[in-house]
Amino acid sequence: MQRLAPGAPPDATSRAPTASAAEPRENGRVSEAPALVVVGAALGTGRWLAEHLLPYAPWRSVTLVDSKTTRTRLGAQRWRLQEHAPVGFAENHETPDGDVLVAEGTTTPFRLPSGPTVIWFALPPAVLESALREMLPRVAEDATVLISASALEPALDLARSAAAGRPVHGVHALFDATAPSLTGQILYLVPDGSAQAPEWLADAVTRAGGILKVGTAPQHDRAMALVQARAHRVLADFAAEVTGSGLDLEQDIWEARTPLFETLFGLAVRVLDSRDSTVPAEELAEVQARFPGALYDTIRSTAAAAITAAQSRRLALAALWRSGELVGIGSSVGRIVDLTPTTVTIENVLAGPPGRGVLLRGPGARNAAALGIAGVPRRVTFALSHAEPVTGDALAALLDQRLAAVRRDVRFLVPESVSGEGVLRVVRGTPGLRSAELRDEVVRTGQRAVVVRVEIRADLDPTAVVDELQRHVAESYRWPTGLARTPTAAVARVAYLGPAGTFSEDAAGLAAGAVGAPAAALDALESFDQVLEALGGGTLGVLPITSSASGLVSRAVTALLAHGEGIVAGGMVDVPVRFDAYARAGLGLEDLRGATVYAHPQSLAQCAAFLRRHELVAEPVSSNAAGLLRAAEAEAPALALAGAGRGDPLGLAVVEREVDDLSGSITRFLVVGAAGAFGELGGGSVPTLRRLWIGGAIGDALPLLAGGAGFDELLADADGRWLLVSSRAADAAQAPAATLLGDVPWSPRTPVVRA
Repeated sequence: MQRLAPGAPPDATSRAPTASAAEPRENGRVSEAPALVVVGAALGTGRWLAEHLLPYAPWRSVTLVDSKTTRTRLGAQRWRLQEHAPVGFAENHETPDGDVLVAEGTTTPFRLPSGPTVIWFALPPAVLESALREMLPRVAEDATVLISASALEPALDLARSAAAGRPVHGVHALFDATAPSLTGQILYLVPDGSAQAPEWLADAVTRAGGILKVGTAPQHDRAMALVQARAHRVLADFAAEVTGSGLDLEQDIWEARTPLFETLFGLAVRVLDSRDSTVPAEELAEVQARFPGALYDTIRSTAAAAITAAQSRRLALAALWRSGELVGIGSSVGRIVDLTPTTVTIENVLAGPPGRGVLLRGPGARNAAALGIAGVPRRVTFALSHAEPVTGDALAALLDQRLAAVRRDVRFLVPESVSGEGVLRVVRGTPGLRSAELRDEVVRTGQRAVVVRVEIRADLDPTAVVDELQRHVAESYRWPTGLARTPTAAVARVAYLGPAGTFSEDAAGLAAGAVGAPAAALDALESFDQVLEALGGGTLGVLPITSSASGLVSRAVTALLAHGEGIVAGGMVDVPVRFDAYARAGLGLEDLRGATVYAHPQSLAQCAAFLRRHELVAEPVSSNAAGLLRAAEAEAPALALAGAGRGDPLGLAVVEREVDDLSGSITRFLVVGAAGAFGELGGGSVPTLRRLWIGGAIGDALPLLAGGAGFDELLADADGRWLLVSSRAADAAQAPAATLLGDVPWSPRTPVVRA
């Protein structure tokens, strides 16, 4: 047996290939695909091939031909080939002056395509000679001819005598037309004058999940004399003897059956049904007539079950080969790379001793290098009788036993009210994790930083697993994205301090959602002053006001004081501030030591320890968005610092997460508008309202406190600018130097937890 199209099996997307996806190429350019003509396409083998094999090859056009005497109309059937190429239907008319080929259902002459052509005859032996004589003169002189027959030697001799030098190949499907697909089934090929199959045919069989066996016509016919003719004769004789015994077939024989008899008799009944049997049809009909109708159907289903059981392992392996799915066989784990009628070959990518192994493909190969485990994939061949595939949960359990683990410390940022044990409960049970243990937890303003040490199975990408863990925890424990009073007019725009791609843009998007205008345009402006000047006429804005890491945002307070009255605050949004380090895909930190890192000066200052640790050269730029662009365009390896999820549009990947010195801080932004921009709270939400005051000198806050303002929070900077968050009103007349921003739905210091 010889496999003619070795190589990796197609992936799941190739199960229904298009002609364009499989077009042959010559010198990098698409070459002309052949036309296909199938003679005898209406029923039996021809119909089966057109449905289950031929759609997996590229065709310029398809012509399906059958005799007018065939009761099944070609054009009345649905053809998968129509999804891949233009299909025409023709029928052969017998006339006193010879056969005439016409478009089906008409008297209009039908001309077969010119140029490169494959013509496939799938006809009974009695009509093959006349079909060859009528059809071959209609196709190109260099057309490829294929003949489907159960006795290939006489059929090929007949075809070659009529082919006038055209290449002629014989094909025999070693299964009947009830097979639901070619997956796991065997196609016997007798090539023309060589041991090589046409490349398109070998590729189509592989893509359809079938197995191609190659031999000579005498080899094929001698084998079929045993595996088909002799087997059919023995089973037909067995059926004849049982039904002619004089015993009641149902009460005396079937009700007293043994498992062996049931299997053999079921197979005998299948032979009686076979259209391709070598036993004369009249003999089979005579035996079949002796059966009661209901019993015949019962025994026939027994045969189907027996054949399915006999083929089940090969069919399962063929499906795995075709899908490219990871599978275990014996002590090997990998993907099936070859399947023959008797063997299966797997590319074993499992290396290392039990408990310390790796997979030498994909993420496992990178982990192998980190763990110091060497090896190369090796092909291992098993006899089908010893190849028991392990997949799904059983394979996952096997890999849990055999593979090493990669250790990672993962930091999670959650509301302060969530305990470290709560985070651990969410993390545990994640597929691919060997263990998870709590290492550290630190409470900061409004949130808790939790560090969990996990062991990740060595065939997985640790970065991807960490991302999924952080996403899962964030979805399980998260604080509100923002609170705001209902705007008094439709909001079309939210202005923020640009450029795009910053935490301020994140805040603008959250604010748009909080005020019920998720489709509002987000407008990046150059200064806080421009943001405040843009307010009104359907425009709101966002300004950062406090940071859990650095306190009051002085520049925003300065801008608000400069504009005096006429600016009101109606809501707030919280934005977690986290910096990740980005570089071009494929680069690791080991490739970037001493490289340039681009970021806004404040971001560089907040990540100073990371820069020192990797000896990075800081290059300040106008914004982190600009830094990402510089890193993407740099000729030499370079990094950029930016918030989470910012690198994908530029082809940048995360090389290290949370590189800031004080990871986990939150910046609170005010949602601001012109006077009268906000009405009452909407949506039934009644959060705690706080009255916000600001001033330029700390002494200006004292009259408010003396006048009865409830003291919740008072933040001030080194120059005396301040923000007072008050739970009760005060006499504003006593504090003329203070500026009232308004009543704002103010989330408490410990954010609300939503599961």
